[in-house]
Amino acid sequence: MSSETGRRQAAEESPQGTAFAPPVGAFDEDFNDTISFSIQGSDHGLFAIDTSTGMLSASSQLPSLATSTEYQITVRISDSTGLFLDASVTVTVADVNNGPVYTNLASLRTVSENAVAGTAVSGPAVSATDADGNDVVFTIFSGPIDSRTGQPIFDIGSTSGSITVRGPISFETHSSFTLTIAATDRPDDLSTAITTHGQVIIEVLDVPEAPRVVGHVDLRESSVSLSASRGIIVRVGENSPRSTVLAVGASDRPIWYDEDLASTNVTFSIVSVAPATVAPAGLWGGVSGGSAAATALAASLEVRGAGSVTPPAGDIVRPSRYHRMEFYLSSSAAPGLLNFE
Repeated sequence: MSSETGRRQAAEESPQGTAFAPPVGAFDEDFNDTISFSIQGSDHGLFAIDTSTGMLSASSQLPSLATSTEYQITVRISDSTGLFLDASVTVTVADVNNGPVYTNLASLRTVSENAVAGTAVSGPAVSATDADGNDVVFTIFSGPIDSRTGQPIFDIGSTSGSITVRGPISFETHSSFTLTIAATDRPDDLSTAITTHGQVIIEVLDVPEAPRVVGHVDLRESSVSLSASRGIIVRVGENSPRSTVLAVGASDRPIWYDEDLASTNVTFSIVSVAPATVAPAGLWGGVSGGSAAATALAASLEVRGAGSVTPPAGDIVRPSRYHRMEFYLSSSAAPGLLNFE
């Protein structure tokens, strides 16, 4: 009787009943003898052998291991006459790299609109566990991009999992963002690294924003705000009647911009009136009236909203937020107030 002394390979966490081929081989010169197989000594509580075929298998699920482990098994091969031969078989249970598992993707995460670059998103940092005890590195696999710069709007700490703001955030544009996170382990052996993906949702919190006045400048979002030193130039004709709507320069057409889109009860007031030093192009040729006129006008000039602006198609991203303003003389203005002869 003879047998092989060999090695078998098994993967960690192999389920009960998994066979580890090939079967233990044996040869008996007595042709008519029946051969049987059994495990002598310790089976480590993990292995079994088919008494007829000699196939080793898992008697229960194999454990999860930090490193590959070898188990020595003694297999006894017996014939029908009672003669036997013991063979040594080494079973190597290999440590199989397991991918990271996320622990808190569903947690609530929020950020206020207009948060400055570097602001941390509220809520827990993204975290993941690794069954093999390997380090885990986080990256953003896909997410929102700033259309102006082509750069991501969010960053994530490679080891901390903390998400921070990198680009502009507006509630009126996006009330939430979805990020696909990649978690990659760093095996401490020759195993291949594994990356798992998961999604997190970041809710954007609306922050009330004051309306702002912008110049015409084709009504583009890149419009520069009218400077306090320049202001809005209006034309007031001498002896203009009460409630007269005043003309403005073509390049100073006053527009107010509603950042919150749904602003209500917007009120207007005039902070100051001063003589113009530059004639608005295309409206009238000369500038007259001095500080006395300005002082008189300040007491009777009013401003109000005058409906939405309809810009050319494609001129701005959010046209419904732009509205006109009108300047007019108060209905209570004294007769002859603007007679400066």
